[in-house]
Amino acid sequence: MNNLIQIILLFLFSLMGWSGAYIHEIDYIICNDPITCIHEEGHRLDRKLGYPSQTEGFKNLIDEKISIVLEDTSCIIKTEKCLYMESYAILWTVFEGNINKIPEDFRIFYRLKQ
Repeated sequence: MNNLIQIILLFLFSLMGWSGAYIHEIDYIICNDPITCIHEEGHRLDRKLGYPSQTEGFKNLIDEKISIVLEDTSCIIKTEKCLYMESYAILWTVFEGNINKIPEDFRIFYRLKQ
C-alpha cells in the first residue's frame, strides 16, 4: 500500500481514537507505534492460526485465569467474539509478541499446530 494511503488511513483512525487496525480482508496492518503494531500482529496471528481466540479451550482458560482482559477492550459492541479476539491480541501485546514469555498454558493457542 502506498504511503499516501497509509497516511490517510492513520489520520482517519486517529480521528476515531484508534492508533491502529488490522484489515483482515487484505491482510494489512496499520499502526502508529510499536505497541499497537504488536497488538495488530496478534490479530493477524489469530486469523492465520484459524482463530484460536474463538475456541472453547482459549475462552475457558481466559475465564479461569485472567478474565480481567475481557473488561477493557476496544470492542465497540461487546460481543463474545470481539471480546475474546481482543483478549487474544492483548495477551500477545502484554508479552511483547514473544511466545516464550506467554504463560505456558496459553502457548498452544499462539503457535502453529504440528
